[in-house]
Amino acid sequence: MKEKAVRTASSAKAIGFLTGDIWHLMDQFKISLHHGLRRPFSRALRDAIFLLDPEDCAAVEKVLEMKNTSFQQMVLTHSDWVWQRVKRLVPPPETLAPRVAEVLQTYGPLKGAVTGQPLFNDSSWEKARAIIENIKMGYYSDPPGYSFYALVRTDKYGLNVYRCSRGTNNVEGGIHQNIIRRFGSFNASPRLTVNLLHDYTLTHNLEVGSMNRMGRPYLGSYDIWTCNRIACLVDITTDVIEPSYQDSGLATWLNRDDFEPARESFGILPFAPATCAKLGMGPYQAEYAKGCKIKHDYLAGQQQTLVAVLPVHTVEEKALYRLLLKNNTGQFSGKKQPNWITLAQEWQRHTNGTSIFYKLPEHLKSYFKIWNEHQNEHNSVEQNKSAYDELQKLLAVPVGMPEITLAQRETVADQILGSAQLAASDELSDWQIGVILGRSSLQQTLLQLQYDSPAPCHKYL
Repeated sequence: MKEKAVRTASSAKAIGFLTGDIWHLMDQFKISLHHGLRRPFSRALRDAIFLLDPEDCAAVEKVLEMKNTSFQQMVLTHSDWVWQRVKRLVPPPETLAPRVAEVLQTYGPLKGAVTGQPLFNDSSWEKARAIIENIKMGYYSDPPGYSFYALVRTDKYGLNVYRCSRGTNNVEGGIHQNIIRRFGSFNASPRLTVNLLHDYTLTHNLEVGSMNRMGRPYLGSYDIWTCNRIACLVDITTDVIEPSYQDSGLATWLNRDDFEPARESFGILPFAPATCAKLGMGPYQAEYAKGCKIKHDYLAGQQQTLVAVLPVHTVEEKALYRLLLKNNTGQFSGKKQPNWITLAQEWQRHTNGTSIFYKLPEHLKSYFKIWNEHQNEHNSVEQNKSAYDELQKLLAVPVGMPEITLAQRETVADQILGSAQLAASDELSDWQIGVILGRSSLQQTLLQLQYDSPAPCHKYL
């Protein structure tokens, strides 16, 4: 494990284009929850990966001294507060690799006090070696000349509060969860999905842009088209109305219509013409879609294909797949897997837009795994057909059982009346008797306190 890290030209090139997520790096080690060194190992690995900014550390330690606590104690109890105020750096491969290797080599063979098992098993050692190799390639170091931190504000102690864009936590928690909540229980069609994502993209960019650029939450309208028209009217009337909106400070909206539209695409992207020609997929035609009444017309229009491109899902598609499998002269006739591109080209000739749709090579290859699983199940049943049939006969024998009745609907009044009658007719249990006696005793005690210790009279002056 102790190997000297060497930074090559390829690692210097890779570090500028690709960086791995540190949390996922640390999560690759599946340590038992009962191992006593699980948390110390995680902390040591964290400290080996990240280098702390000395100026930020000194400022935070000075504040913590006044609060009678230490930096390490604050990291253990309120780590988010600390890391929002201290910038961290993942060093270059020649520094990072030996630091991480030292931690892995030290903690890996150590045994837990209770379990008696080493921290690393064979699988963990294999992952450790792979991680060191990736670190040497520069896949986890911060790109040189690029900062992941932006100043958000200064807190009441005079400490800088930063926003860190390193890693994927913000994307997974701040984006993915928001999208899940926005969809809710919708069984969304492609059109509704695209519209919901467009709506989320607009509101999210306005809110995040205002916070990142101006340091305050967005409080305006999300109807940017109306805001743009109002801004245009302000520009037109600026020479007529005095004082102008610009002079009074009311014209704060930046009219987006004054700029050239961005050539960005959101939602379902169209297939490149070269890809369509390679796979034998025709271009989208509105007249064909209307005349043949194809399904998923919107999706086909977005993909710019004659019919929609979908995974294998209909009964007719599964039947067509089985026919292609049984064709002795087709792509499945050999022992090796077929040429999926050629098979996709053959598949496209059978599409009709209503029950059979275009397929990518990846769709056909993915369904081949599903078909193999079903075929394995069928062959296993056939191989043990006698036992399977005998079991089915036993399960088919009628079993005497009482009739399953349906509950009768009752009104709220009937339910209340029925429960009251039940409570009046049922015999009290020991627990209910104890509750009644306890309440009675408490009431008597309050009465005695009230009359034995009367409140003092107030004298009026």
